[in-house]
Amino acid sequence: MSDPLIVPVQDIAHPSVVADMVYERADSGELALAEIRIRAAEGAALLIAGLGPLPLARWDRSARFQAATERGEPVEELALARVRTLHPDLGPISRGNAQRRWSSLVGLAKAAEEYGRLAASGHSNPALLLASRYGVSTTTIRSWLHRARREGLAPTSTHPNATVNRQRSES
Repeated sequence: MSDPLIVPVQDIAHPSVVADMVYERADSGELALAEIRIRAAEGAALLIAGLGPLPLARWDRSARFQAATERGEPVEELALARVRTLHPDLGPISRGNAQRRWSSLVGLAKAAEEYGRLAASGHSNPALLLASRYGVSTTTIRSWLHRARREGLAPTSTHPNATVNRQRSES
């Protein structure tokens, strides 16, 4: 496994805290969160009593967005890697229904990745932005996201019926 990737995150709600999100690259090419290190921001004192609840999920989304942006990984490559990992029996040279399923899954993974990046970058309504980009309604975008989560193609998918969750429980 390669060296860990450390992405520092600062939140305006916790200005005295820096969260170092430590990731390792999984075989699928995705980043797996390995560790979270909390430290005092430069020139600040870290007071445990003043921390309160920490928005770890938001920090993770922000760090993943920063990491993807800094590495310049295209959305298409991440989508293809995710689909190849979850559906090794399918491919771009498949025929008939398998080809249509492959294309559909890649499109869902791409939409989910774009949505995740937009949400992590602070857009207040990423579905609306994607809807205008693709020339569809926000309802269609939300449907795509629901299907992507169900298939386990959305980054950090937690849908109870997600393919990744079923594979883990069968192991």
